[in-house]
Amino acid sequence: MKRNHAIIIGALCLALLSGCKPDTANYMKMDLPEFERSNSIPTLLSLTAGNFYANGFPNNLRRDEHDGIRMDDFPRRIHWLTGRYVDNLVDMGGFPTVMPVYLPFADGIDLDAMSQWDADYADPRSPIQLIDVDMDSAEYGRRFPLKLSMTRYADSYRPAHLLQVLPTLGINLRPNTTYALIVSDQVPLRDERQWQQSPQLTAVLNPAHSTRDVSVNTLQVYAPLRDFMAQQGIDPQHIVGATVWTTGEPVARFHRAAARVAEQADALSELPITALERADDYPEYCVIRGFVDLPGFQKGTPPYALLGGEVEWGSDGSPLQQYTRTAEFVLTIPKHTTMPDSGYPLLSYVHGAGGRASQVYDRGEFDHLDPSQYPFYMGKPGEGPAQIAAERGWASSGLAGHASYDHIPQWGSLNGVMVYNVFNPEGLAGNYMTMAWERIFFRRIVDRIEVDASLCPQADPGPGHTRFHFDRNLQVNLGQSQGNWVSSLMVAADPRPYQGVVFSGAAGIWPRLFNNNPGFELAMNSAVINRIPFLDLDDAHPFLMLLEWNLGAVDTITNLDRLMYHPTKVPPHVIGFSGYNDYLLAETTQRPFFMTLGSDLLGDDIGQSAKRTFMPHITLGGAQHLAYPASANFDVPGYGPRTNVVMRYRGDNPALLYNGHEVLFQSDAIKHQYGCFLEHLAQGRVPVVDVGYEQGGPCL
Repeated sequence: MKRNHAIIIGALCLALLSGCKPDTANYMKMDLPEFERSNSIPTLLSLTAGNFYANGFPNNLRRDEHDGIRMDDFPRRIHWLTGRYVDNLVDMGGFPTVMPVYLPFADGIDLDAMSQWDADYADPRSPIQLIDVDMDSAEYGRRFPLKLSMTRYADSYRPAHLLQVLPTLGINLRPNTTYALIVSDQVPLRDERQWQQSPQLTAVLNPAHSTRDVSVNTLQVYAPLRDFMAQQGIDPQHIVGATVWTTGEPVARFHRAAARVAEQADALSELPITALERADDYPEYCVIRGFVDLPGFQKGTPPYALLGGEVEWGSDGSPLQQYTRTAEFVLTIPKHTTMPDSGYPLLSYVHGAGGRASQVYDRGEFDHLDPSQYPFYMGKPGEGPAQIAAERGWASSGLAGHASYDHIPQWGSLNGVMVYNVFNPEGLAGNYMTMAWERIFFRRIVDRIEVDASLCPQADPGPGHTRFHFDRNLQVNLGQSQGNWVSSLMVAADPRPYQGVVFSGAAGIWPRLFNNNPGFELAMNSAVINRIPFLDLDDAHPFLMLLEWNLGAVDTITNLDRLMYHPTKVPPHVIGFSGYNDYLLAETTQRPFFMTLGSDLLGDDIGQSAKRTFMPHITLGGAQHLAYPASANFDVPGYGPRTNVVMRYRGDNPALLYNGHEVLFQSDAIKHQYGCFLEHLAQGRVPVVDVGYEQGGPCL
């Protein structure tokens, strides 16, 4: 008897791990409501959990009468965090614009015999295609570059032989648009296996040839694909896998709320600031300090370790204010440029994790490490971005943002960690919304601030002026690291455009942020997902799909998609800096960011391996590799040419282990390049980006 039990258990394990079948047919596993269930789809821990993927996912068959998406059968919901992430989707509305697509098959596909180059799947002759099938879409018929993978064995989230199709990261689907994924019988199989079209797939793609009727609702789900195939002359008998779904609009509510926050600031009759004071002085500029009352929109007590941090929404789409906090801010006034009548142009600096308002001027080139301070990286005082701005006649601003060291000093260095708290997805999303909304609010306060000239007597306010003010129509946003993430949300969501943006320490998307290096991947596997620590946490992993879905409103690439390729306001000029050997944000996170922006690579690429280079990867999004100098290289639909480039630099400081994360502060070449970017904008010119050499040096 024991021997029989062992045989039965062994057979079950083999079935779970390999998904084996006694015949040679391969077909898509489906479970339409009009058909009797023929078999279940097992995962590692369940004989039925894989049924979630039947019919493919995403699929509009999962939409309910309220336009919600049924997710109650998602695998491994017994895991507390997985269950929490799934439950949060009730209020999301629509499928994400960045996500993998899953199709379950009875057996494996020979992916080794297929192209490894994403762009080949955008060809109409490709055997696997992701297509815009929305007749109302301006991109109707567009095919997308794809990254393919397939599970060989079942795990706790996925069955064996699950085809995973990921649109190339940095090339997003459009919101509120219907798409289809199709797999043809030209996809190669291993051994002697043959394709067989599932009778259920026949029923929805080729109803006239089906022996079974399906409901009107089911037929309507697949109608856009049937219409497209008929128009294109694609024989449905050759399609062996398919799904159809409609995206939502992940950033819409966040952007509407940003407009409400901006209106709230504009409506103030009095500025909520303290008296200004002179805080510091440097040869190029004066530092003015003040404090501002900022509205907060998160419930609970920061830093929202496990609970709280969610945003409550009003009926008009406004975030409901929960508190007011007082934050330090600084303004710098250039000493050697007379203020224009319109005011000084303004560089707005967004600090990184755990930063401070003062970093706009004291985060200069690395000076020393001080374990008693936070951040431990100590720059040369006075040599931060404010110095580069002042050299070109620009003022600058810095704000102690939400979750900064000044906001929650008792948490010290943990401030830099808690804003990435994946144990509380509602709080995590709320944190990033708040960080962006605060600064959108603060921008309008700075627009109206007037600084008494006596606070900076070496500066010249110009004839007839006794106060300094700032030009609301000539502003550049600069963010570093986490500040770059927040900067991306700001420039996309703020209804008023910036004239330029400087990106540094850039990254996207959320899943790549957490799986781009072995340390992060180990932490996610062991502490978050609670599985074997050294398993591969691939881009198409279902938990990472849930992560992106929960946080899509505050992802850089979902927001920046509205900046250059699909602008909702006048787009800025863009200059970006990529650090080679960035220990925190590797090239695999940087590339999707700049692909979404459409930035061309200017100057040398760095790195020898495919993992470390930008080229040829970013060409998938249409980027070019340009030689110096460059200007007006990107044509924005409806707005004309913009300068839009990214350059790559190595870290040069052995004390920082040559970390490329800090190149913005270390490189004179970079300081020269973004200094000239500011100078050209102040002159009313389209910026020309040339080889950088000396901070403060002449520009073309």
